[in-house]
Amino acid sequence: MTIQGIDVASYQSTTYDTTGQSFVFVKATEGTSYLNPRYSGQVAHARAAGLVVGHYHFQHHGDAAGQVAYFAAHASVKPGDIIALDWEQAGLTTADKDEWLKLAKAKYPHNKVILYTYTSMWKGVDTSSFVQDGLWIADPNHPAGHPDVKDAWVFHQFSSPAGMDHNVGNFADKAALQAWAGSTPAPAPKPVPKPAPVYAPFPGDRYFFYGRTSKLVTEVGKALVRAGYKGYKIGPTPVFGPGDRKGIAWFQRQHAELAGQADGHFGPLTWKLLKVAVPK
Repeated sequence: MTIQGIDVASYQSTTYDTTGQSFVFVKATEGTSYLNPRYSGQVAHARAAGLVVGHYHFQHHGDAAGQVAYFAAHASVKPGDIIALDWEQAGLTTADKDEWLKLAKAKYPHNKVILYTYTSMWKGVDTSSFVQDGLWIADPNHPAGHPDVKDAWVFHQFSSPAGMDHNVGNFADKAALQAWAGSTPAPAPKPVPKPAPVYAPFPGDRYFFYGRTSKLVTEVGKALVRAGYKGYKIGPTPVFGPGDRKGIAWFQRQHAELAGQADGHFGPLTWKLLKVAVPK
């Protein structure tokens, strides 16, 4: 499940439509000399609509520290806001990107700092896969929520109808985005149920005579060891031998329901209780 959002810059109105949106990224700065003249109004409009607010900086060549300082001097970042680096200018390097992200995170340790870029830059230029707190990927050639990247992503910019960039966020709802961004406490993670173990079906007793060789014999030995049997001098091995027979008899003696069956030969109940893994 995903949520909807947009990103805006100086060529959008300060009263852009927020209907159905959960978040907005507003362009703040470029390099060390450009400030979006509509930045303050666009941020105020987003806050008035109750959206999660992101602020992004368009990176120029060189002086990453100076660019982070310029952004910080002009961006009105609050707790729970997101900071993004727009890394798309031709000639920028992985080192440029990584340095800006790390410096911005040091400046804003309690805010999420993420990378925005196109798939061409991500696949063709980047060599570190470093995104700080998340990847915002621009890919207008694939459906919303299905960008052409194998890496984890948090936002996907997928289309620009009528000059407005549309995005989806990889979150179940706005509350989940707020929790991730730090404006609300994160919900406790739900435990992931473990898959039910799969055991080998009872094969009859045909594999379990001296000298018979089978991967199933090895799994029987491993199951006996897991159960506490210590009678192997060598093994378990795929060749059925006296140690295996003694082990099966030992196992049968440990279970009251197998009373009278401690002969070292498998029946369906002994096999079920031993829980032999499927051979690989």
